[in-house]
Amino acid sequence: MSTNTSFNNLFSDEDIFNHPEQVSLTNRFEISEDLNILKQDVHNLEEKFDKFKEDTEKRFERIENALFATTKQREQIVTLLQGLSDKVAPPSPPPPPPSNVAPTLP
Repeated sequence: MSTNTSFNNLFSDEDIFNHPEQVSLTNRFEISEDLNILKQDVHNLEEKFDKFKEDTEKRFERIENALFATTKQREQIVTLLQGLSDKVAPPSPPPPPPSNVAPTLP
């Protein structure tokens, strides 16, 4: 990941040891050990994040699929209900003509 690359660039051994100050061998070893531990921690966190991201994407995909299936079922139910109401409801008589319209001539 780019995070790890950036981290390695920021905290490379050469950068730490090229300071003008004198660093004892013991300090160099301790710094190297700490740096290696930090790099490993970053790597572990990246792996955990990747797993979390993958799991989250799978969960969202399952939710999307469930919503899609539910929508399809709803559409089918609405279609069935419309068909039933057409069969059950008697045909309605035509509405009476408005009162402001003159009656039709024979």
